[in-house]
Amino acid sequence: MTAWTELDEATQELSWQVLDHAVDSLAGGGPLTPFAVVVQRGEKTLHRFADETLEEGVAAARAFLGGHPGAEAAALAYDGYLTREGVRTDAVYVEVHRRGRPTAGCLAQRYAPGAPPELIGNATDCGDLPPLLGKAGPPTGTAAPRKRWLFRR
Repeated sequence: MTAWTELDEATQELSWQVLDHAVDSLAGGGPLTPFAVVVQRGEKTLHRFADETLEEGVAAARAFLGGHPGAEAAALAYDGYLTREGVRTDAVYVEVHRRGRPTAGCLAQRYAPGAPPELIGNATDCGDLPPLLGKAGPPTGTAAPRKRWLFRR
């Protein structure tokens, strides 16, 4: 069992919603800007992290989440690569964490770039990762203006 399979139903649902939004964001054919979704008092807010590089955007998102004391749960989405059976493909990663859990869960969805992207197979459980919430100091980097985000079902 992994952190993702041990998550409560609401946190697993958050990861699917964020994964759907990330894949939809690729529909224009451009790169995915790393983003975080924070659940606080039952409301979800989305924060984008556009930096010089993908790695800097992901690092800024991690710092932001680590210094977010009021979050009940959070997810982080970013673009990357996944190698399976010796073949490297583009993939969207979603890390998800519920405050108080020792580890975060992770899903990855492989895709072929295009407008819209072509999904390859089903989302894959990436295993356990360090927690997103409550592990970093004050936020660093710059988040785009806060947006209230309502996910469609």
